[in-house]
Amino acid sequence: MIHVWKGWNKCFKKNEEISYTALGDSVSLGFGASERSGYVSKFHRFLKSIFEKVIFTNKSFPGMVSPLLLLQLTVGVFTRRAVKKADVLTISAGGANVALCRRKNGQIICKRCADSGVRLFEHDWPLILKKIRKKLRCDAKIYVNTLFNPYREDEPNFLMADQYIQRINRAILNPAYRDQYEYEVIDLYSHFKGMVQDEWKVCRWTHFCGTIRDVHPNDFGHEEIFQLLKSRFHNECKNDGY
Repeated sequence: MIHVWKGWNKCFKKNEEISYTALGDSVSLGFGASERSGYVSKFHRFLKSIFEKVIFTNKSFPGMVSPLLLLQLTVGVFTRRAVKKADVLTISAGGANVALCRRKNGQIICKRCADSGVRLFEHDWPLILKKIRKKLRCDAKIYVNTLFNPYREDEPNFLMADQYIQRINRAILNPAYRDQYEYEVIDLYSHFKGMVQDEWKVCRWTHFCGTIRDVHPNDFGHEEIFQLLKSRFHNECKNDGY
């Protein structure tokens, strides 16, 4: 099969001008982090430290469920333009499909809501990819985050949340989609799972263990996401000196 996005696997020269576009939800907007400390902002500054000029567009929105992302890519004039021109594209999607189903400060997960949200994502995800690659003819390097489970593994709701989160992640990790639409996965699920220095990673890297159970990464969590993204970018282009 001959793909229209022939430049997706190239590495850029340091004297080039490149375009970086971010799509997705509140995590992509930097929610949970202090000002300019979100992972997208950090990655933008990293690119600026390398390339002569970086044209940056962040078209993320809070609560961006997958049908809204698909709609944005269909009718959003400025979003479509930014995606078409992108050399690098990051996507944080799927979280709002299930995060909005928490009740009573995360103590209860609405099963009907979560199942519906997951089924919507499973339907929308290949359409989103098709829209980006085929309809908009975007040949960018694409990096997609998996979802992490914000519950500690010793909490009763961990397993319930996990079944929905893993279904969304299976769609993102689907080998057929990754082969057809050629994107890299930043595996937040595995990275945020478990403990570090006798503390649950989600307690160190998110706000979810606080009194108000905010699922967003804190400054440390956004730094972890940025480092994963930076490392993947470095590994792909290590022979180019950055």
